[in-house]
Amino acid sequence: MASEKESRTNTIVLITGGNTGIGLATAQALLAAPSNKSYTVVVTSRALERATAAVQGLHEDATLKSSFSTGSQVVPMQLDVDDEESIKALRQTIGEKFGRLDVLVNHAGTPPSFTPTSGCFSILAPSAPSRIIADFTLSSAVLLDFAVASGTMSTREASLKSFTTNVISIHILLEIHSQGYLV
Repeated sequence: MASEKESRTNTIVLITGGNTGIGLATAQALLAAPSNKSYTVVVTSRALERATAAVQGLHEDATLKSSFSTGSQVVPMQLDVDDEESIKALRQTIGEKFGRLDVLVNHAGTPPSFTPTSGCFSILAPSAPSRIIADFTLSSAVLLDFAVASGTMSTREASLKSFTTNVISIHILLEIHSQGYLV
């Protein structure tokens, strides 16, 4: 872990949904890029255990060793962008621990309340074997589109869910000014 001084001089980067996929790849790319900057990368997940596992994986990645040896650090934190209390708790922790947030990468998504077995994927690939569908990772927006197309969600419900996740949750997170912290 970097010292408190390093945390004050590092660029503070928060990656929502940073434990897998594009979020994790963003953390890897940021830490692997040749730079004279040091970063404190906050990797979040709905479950702290998954964020911690992702951070451990980053520490074990031999290609990132030089970044850590020059002061960069990764910190796991819990965040559920659909839970206002979770957002407020993270905002409070970021403010207290770092006093600011320099960069926000909003990768977290929210799955709608249906499963691949509900038939919504038949629109995409009616004859595809289920094992292929199970391996097919979809973004939150695409899943919401499928929910609308399959009739499990109205267009209004999907639009409100998307807006809540992608706009309102980030607005709440960035209200650090109201807590006396600078962004």
